[in-house]
Amino acid sequence: MSKESSDTLAALIENKFLHIFGREFVEAVKFAMEMCKYNFLPKFEQLQAIYYLSRGKDVFVHLRTGFEKSLIYTLFPYVCDALRSSPNNDCRSSIVVLISPLISLMDDQMAKMAERGIHSVKLTDLKDRQVEDVRRGKSNIKIALLSPEAFTSLTVRETLRELKEHIVCVAIDEAHCALQWGRDFRSAYNELKDIRALMMAGLPITALTATANCKTMNYITAKLDMEGCIVIKSSTNRPNIFYKVCILPNCQGDDDQLFQSCFGFVVEQLLQHNDKADKVIIYCTSTNDCATIYEFFENALGSNIYDNANQLLVNMYVKVMDDRTKKDIIAKFTKPDGPLRVVVCSSAFGLGVDCPNVRTVVHFKSPDTLMQFVQESGRVGRDGEASKSLLFVGGREFGHYKAKLTKSSAMKMQFDELETMKGYAMNTSTCRRFLILHYFDGSDEAEKQCKLMEPQNCCDVCFRSAGGFVSTSEKELRCLSIGKTANKEVVIYPQLSGKQKSEVRQHLTKYRDGLVACKETSLFGVDKVTGFTETVIEQVISKCDTFYSIKDVHDNVDLWGEDHAIAIFNIVESVKNVNTNPV
Repeated sequence: MSKESSDTLAALIENKFLHIFGREFVEAVKFAMEMCKYNFLPKFEQLQAIYYLSRGKDVFVHLRTGFEKSLIYTLFPYVCDALRSSPNNDCRSSIVVLISPLISLMDDQMAKMAERGIHSVKLTDLKDRQVEDVRRGKSNIKIALLSPEAFTSLTVRETLRELKEHIVCVAIDEAHCALQWGRDFRSAYNELKDIRALMMAGLPITALTATANCKTMNYITAKLDMEGCIVIKSSTNRPNIFYKVCILPNCQGDDDQLFQSCFGFVVEQLLQHNDKADKVIIYCTSTNDCATIYEFFENALGSNIYDNANQLLVNMYVKVMDDRTKKDIIAKFTKPDGPLRVVVCSSAFGLGVDCPNVRTVVHFKSPDTLMQFVQESGRVGRDGEASKSLLFVGGREFGHYKAKLTKSSAMKMQFDELETMKGYAMNTSTCRRFLILHYFDGSDEAEKQCKLMEPQNCCDVCFRSAGGFVSTSEKELRCLSIGKTANKEVVIYPQLSGKQKSEVRQHLTKYRDGLVACKETSLFGVDKVTGFTETVIEQVISKCDTFYSIKDVHDNVDLWGEDHAIAIFNIVESVKNVNTNPV
């Protein structure tokens, strides 16, 4: 950053925050911003958190995804250096201990800090000589990272004791993991509250997360011995995300048909745009689903799964992969003009990964908590551009989750969280954004934020209630127009093209053929056995422009069962997703 830019930023910081925080603190922030090479104006909430930490207060930071929460703990040691310095003592030895849940996340955090000239180190890698340099004030280490498990090491605890006079804060990043993982399989989270006993009296702790409702916050603050802490909070609302839920069709065991109905639009984008296609993350609940969906893309794309430089456009990321492969996938996906456009993954992917231009996050089957769903869907649209969260729900997964919780003697809170997620996924009548915000922010904030949203930009439920088509692309949104005639609202819907209707017919015929494997030898014939007649197909073709819900299918087509209605709705939706050129 040039001196002119630096001076301009310093002036902006002073003009905006001097009357709020005072001269001494603002001067310290200006120094820290320059040291960290930040060239943007910090947000009030970020400086508020730093201010209270500098006063020795514990701070719970609940700021939505994309809010740059990391600025809080990267600036803080430099702010402390400035505040602790005097004409006779130029202090440069303040350190923040950053507790991070994943090694891959630590590596990513360290790489980003290195780009800004911020010296960080894993506490487990710290040498005796480096510890001595810190104690003598001759070290430039500002962030010391460790995992919850590393904290249980006696060696690490001894190192913390030796450095305690220089440690100015303990920051627990992705703090919701203390609830999400700590109660199940990472008991080390439960020992983090002991860190106070190793530190100087009055050392502040900050817990940072994008996803925590009141119950979660109370659980985390109790586990970390932070009761009575300062809470810094923003609305969870991400107004640029459109939320949509689709019921998984019953494809009679035909995985190709199932995946085509779910991911056909992704395949089409890749075929049309190659390495310029929109970036998509597809979350799966099992490694097996990851593998079979990746195999679908391999078969559907063939040689087109590679770009012109023979780099993969689609890849799979699961826990069992080696660290080198994981790092390579993250590097290629987060690079703005990188070749990798689609990642099929488990929940292991994405925590702390900074990829601002993801356009769609797809969940193939529902996760078991709304917290996890919002955390993962929040990885879309971090650049503020219009983006989409798409959940394909089967319904059976909730029975599986419940059985698993029952077997493990889970707490009532976990059953409640499962029911909350099920309520979101199976809901067809309440705004999905409202359900999310009600869970995290309360009903008043949810109502306030939802009133600011246009129905066509909010969720599939709002779009349908407004009489609109739930668009799957910016192109389709532009095809929707709403006017007024004689004080009555008239809605003009985008129509399916002749080509699209032909594709719908082909998919319906394939679905019908699959209903009876040996229809030629069937005693009664496919029509009488299934009720899925040629007449049904013709009714769908004539009315498919008006299908905005499964109920619309029932209202316009003579059907026997729910499975057929779900299959028809998803076939029509998949064709709309793939080809958005209206006639």
